[in-house]
Amino acid sequence: MTVLKFAAGLVALAMACLGQAQPTGTAKSDPWSTLAARMVLADCPADAASSHWARQYAEHPQNLLTAIERAEPWLPFVVNEIENRGLAGELALL
Repeated sequence: MTVLKFAAGLVALAMACLGQAQPTGTAKSDPWSTLAARMVLADCPADAASSHWARQYAEHPQNLLTAIERAEPWLPFVVNEIENRGLAGELALL
């Protein structure tokens, strides 16, 4: 999995939360797809702060890529633990 694919998935989820798109992917193709399939929390807040950060990362993708590059080595472990414990995928983004 590439960092760019991961970033695209994160942006898609942020936009889905704002009602602008829906994430896609198969649950077992890679950790990002598994995480996207586990997103279950309803009623994402579309408040001013959420909209601000979705726009901020869309306008400055390098900031998003930096955060993703730092987190990516841990993603398979975090997603595995979330699956094992039956938790919502959104928790991996904390």
